[in-house]
Amino acid sequence: MTAHHPPNPDLARELKAIYAQDDGELPDLSSLDQAPRRRWRRFLVRAVLFLGIISAAAWGGFFLWRGLSTPARILAGTIEGSGSVRAGEETTYTVRYRNEGDVPVAQLELSLNLPSAFQVTKTTPAADEGTTWRLGSLTPGSDGAVTVTGWFRAAVPSAQTLQAAFTYRPANFSSDFQDFKSLPVSVDGSVLKASVTGPEKALPGDTVEYVLEVENAGSVALEGVRLLVALPKDFHFLSSQPAPSREGAVSWDLPPVAAGGNATVTMKGSYTASAEGTQAVEARVMLVADVVELAQTAASARTDMLGGTLDFRLLVNGGEDDLTLDSGGVLRVSIPYGNRGSQTVNDVSFRLAAETGGPAAPIDWEKAVGIADGVRTGNVLIWDKTDLPDLAALAPKSEGVIDVTLPMPASFDPKTMSDRFTLTLTAAIKGVGSVVSPRTVSATPLAVLVNSDLVASAEARYFTPTGEPVGRGPLPPKAGETTAYRVYWTLENRLHPLSDIRMSATLPTDAGWIDQKDAAAGTVAFDETTRTVSWTVPAWPEGTPIIQAWFDVVTAPSDADVGSFLKLVNAAGAEATDTLTKARLSRALPEITSELPTDEDAKGKGVVVE
Repeated sequence: MTAHHPPNPDLARELKAIYAQDDGELPDLSSLDQAPRRRWRRFLVRAVLFLGIISAAAWGGFFLWRGLSTPARILAGTIEGSGSVRAGEETTYTVRYRNEGDVPVAQLELSLNLPSAFQVTKTTPAADEGTTWRLGSLTPGSDGAVTVTGWFRAAVPSAQTLQAAFTYRPANFSSDFQDFKSLPVSVDGSVLKASVTGPEKALPGDTVEYVLEVENAGSVALEGVRLLVALPKDFHFLSSQPAPSREGAVSWDLPPVAAGGNATVTMKGSYTASAEGTQAVEARVMLVADVVELAQTAASARTDMLGGTLDFRLLVNGGEDDLTLDSGGVLRVSIPYGNRGSQTVNDVSFRLAAETGGPAAPIDWEKAVGIADGVRTGNVLIWDKTDLPDLAALAPKSEGVIDVTLPMPASFDPKTMSDRFTLTLTAAIKGVGSVVSPRTVSATPLAVLVNSDLVASAEARYFTPTGEPVGRGPLPPKAGETTAYRVYWTLENRLHPLSDIRMSATLPTDAGWIDQKDAAAGTVAFDETTRTVSWTVPAWPEGTPIIQAWFDVVTAPSDADVGSFLKLVNAAGAEATDTLTKARLSRALPEITSELPTDEDAKGKGVVVE
């Protein structure tokens, strides 16, 4: 008989503690082949946790090392000096540095990056090379300074920047460190001062004088000082002391202006009869750096014009402005005049001149209209009391007008005629009323520029001038068959260089493009979408008076075309820019047909036959 013992609760707890799984349940011990999956999982989890801890420790050490390897600020630097200066004014900038760390600094070097406009006059201490100082070692708590003295050759106003670059190596490191400091500087004034003095009032024709003065209020002598004068349109420059530095320009390159010194220019001229109201003469002072003009200061003087007794104008093609005309153009000159005073103006004469300074003016005097009332000598026309009796004594409130038409030739040789000239008009009087006071008064001159003589032409051919065939197919063209023609475009130009040259035309629907083309200069192209043939030349070839391009077109006339000419190319246009006058030139050409009037071998064979 089997004895039954009550279960031992302590033993059960011990077994459960040993064999219990993660979920607290006991495994099935009836089978001894239970796979150790859960033990393997615990192993993997523990391994991952271990690797994570190792990785975190590694990265933490890396960042800690980086933090320890980057020193706190050791070198402190500053740039001291004025942030607002005058051009030409000597000023000093001090670069200070100090070792604020606990270790010495070795291989300390300072590079001062100065604006190109800053002219260095002195440095303390002297630089080792250019604007670089090799300052050596710096013990903890020690400091030093570098001073640079100079002045700005800069425009007013302008912004400049000074930069100091420090390179150094702390004693407990094997690598270099850098630090940068900058100081913005505003150039908002100049030591150069300008003044202009002249008459408060003047009459047209009177010789007037203006005194232009440039003063250097700084402590440094300045070279490269340029004085420019902007004159009123109705002011006629006569002379100056000293003479202008460049012909055709009212400007002076002054000798060095000493510190506290000045330079003076005296200028003489007269106002034309067109001058009215207040006239301003402005002087502008520049500092020149290489070829660049740096504006410094300006001043002006104003002169009130008194009403002159004799009033006259020079009008060309309805205006008083300069003109640009094509060869073959016409100058329609009008000279309205009158006495707006209260006394008679005696013995008046007018002189109109086309001045070139060399070759003859491009005026066809034989075809001029209205010059019979005056006397012509070369390029000069004169009218006086002999030709116009009322000029002997021009009564108060009386007036008149002289009209003359001056045609220009359609073409001319630039070796014998000038492509630019100036029309000048002066009036001379012997006196006003009973006062004999001879004087000469000028009108405002007017410049005339002649555009280049661009000529465009177009033709179609079947044969070259020497009889070589360049066309293909039946001639005369035959209904139902194909005939090809060669189209030549020619441009001629002799006076001025041209740019942006383009000639273009569209093809009619009955003409086809076969991509046979060539050009002596530039490129010929065809746009399939717009059916446009274009010839473009960026710049006229130097020394070449004539350039040409060609392309082939093909036609296939139908029975409906029998008895008529074929249209080969629609109307064409040529354009180019005159590099001297800046005018955009344009030429128009008519359409081209199979008539071929310039092809002697094909002439009379352009009508379509059956």
